[in-house]
Amino acid sequence: MFSLKNSFTVRWTFTACAALSMTLLALPAYSEDSGKLSGGESVYAKICGHCHDVGIGPVIKGRQLPPEYISYVVRHGLRAMPAFPEPYISNEDLQYLGQYVQQSVLEKQ
Repeated sequence: MFSLKNSFTVRWTFTACAALSMTLLALPAYSEDSGKLSGGESVYAKICGHCHDVGIGPVIKGRQLPPEYISYVVRHGLRAMPAFPEPYISNEDLQYLGQYVQQSVLEKQ
């Protein structure tokens, strides 16, 4: 008989949902910060890295993705990634983030 308990898809979905929940819980803290984030690296570390650095989302650093693509995906979402409207990431921070991701180098682990 088929067991959902051992299904890779079920485990991956659970892990992705848990990480997404943690990220969304952290977002109000970012949007209420009195100080601005400084540069794309900080935006990436505080928002994107929670999924993209731990294997839940795809690796985006080191792929020279165009900033316009990053901006579109962040604002509209893609597959399991939610959309992040302007109250969560300002347009200015989104530009810094796009430049950072485009210029980043894949780090060896």
